[in-house]
Amino acid sequence: MVTEGYAYTLFFMSNIINVFNPPPSRLLGDEECLGCTAVQLVVCLGGGGYFLLSLPFKGKNGTVDLRKHPIWFQRGVRGVGIGLVALGMYRLGEVVQIYSKRNWL
Repeated sequence: MVTEGYAYTLFFMSNIINVFNPPPSRLLGDEECLGCTAVQLVVCLGGGGYFLLSLPFKGKNGTVDLRKHPIWFQRGVRGVGIGLVALGMYRLGEVVQIYSKRNWL
């Protein structure tokens, strides 16, 4: 007979052991990747769109302080925004491809 405390200890010990000796890896199917890819799409497009706007640089009065945010810094942040939007478009293509395999064909 297994006591409750012993089962509790076995449960957490097995999780700790799995950190150091993980189970063998397996290939993920498209169905399992759809949710994470869709979340990456939304985050990349949202973050990239925010970085492309001048909102991160505007102060309380609505103007950009060039001493605090020089032009080279603004262009760098906008470049990161372009990269995030491009990654979001790539993820959009992956989501459409997975969704079309699942439902349209």
